[in-house]
Amino acid sequence: MPPWLDSAEEVAAVATTVVVALGTIVAAFLTACSGVYAVWRSKLKPLLTKTEQAASHAAEQLTPNHGSTVRDAVRRTEAAVGRLDLNTNQRIGDLHALMGRHIDQNDRAHSEIFKRLHQIESPPEETRQ
Repeated sequence: MPPWLDSAEEVAAVATTVVVALGTIVAAFLTACSGVYAVWRSKLKPLLTKTEQAASHAAEQLTPNHGSTVRDAVRRTEAAVGRLDLNTNQRIGDLHALMGRHIDQNDRAHSEIFKRLHQIESPPEETRQ
């Protein structure tokens, strides 16, 4: 034992001081823990609950159920866009074919017009001599 602990009263006083100090530290720790728990209960728990509910709702919306979910709406939209794309491509092809026919028809008409103009503008063969 250290030389300054000569009597039982001094040992009891040191032991009491150590117990009180440890008790104070434990009490402060428990108070801090209760404060953390109160904050968790009032702020974080509702936030986590709302986040869990939102994630659950999102998962429900992304799981097809034959009509009413976002995933079903996206599939319907994608199918409609695919049909529109096919219709558009078909109509573009039809327009190209129609334009080709009109160009050929116009070329023939212009050729005929130019032949007639040439005949009209050319002097008759008897006057050429």
